[in-house]
Amino acid sequence: MESFRAMARMGVLMEEPEEQIRGWAERGELLLCNLQRQYWNEEAGFFTSGPIGSES
Repeated sequence: MESFRAMARMGVLMEEPEEQIRGWAERGELLLCNLQRQYWNEEAGFFTSGPIGSES
């Protein structure tokens, strides 16, 4: 997640194509959203070790 954000920031500095920069940023956000959606246990109030969840 943060690596894609860093790539996007570096891409700006290196004058990479806007489409490439946007792609890196979007991948980072998608990864973050998917991790939060699949591993966050709202009831427990913390991340679990898998999509099914484990509190051990």
